[in-house]
Amino acid sequence: MEEEPNLQTQQLYDMIDAGNEQLWLGCENMTKLSVMAISFSLKSAHHVFERCYNEFM
Repeated sequence: MEEEPNLQTQQLYDMIDAGNEQLWLGCENMTKLSVMAISFSLKSAHHVFERCYNEFM
């Protein structure tokens, strides 16, 4: 018998689903998650300050 996940688990599933969404209809190369991963990588590689990064995003 399958049961519904608890609230925290459902929130995790929702975030994973949102991360896998296309950026726009028909975009098959990039997802929201991949863009965030790239932006965090650039932030780290170029030693961007947290405040600057937050304002940019």
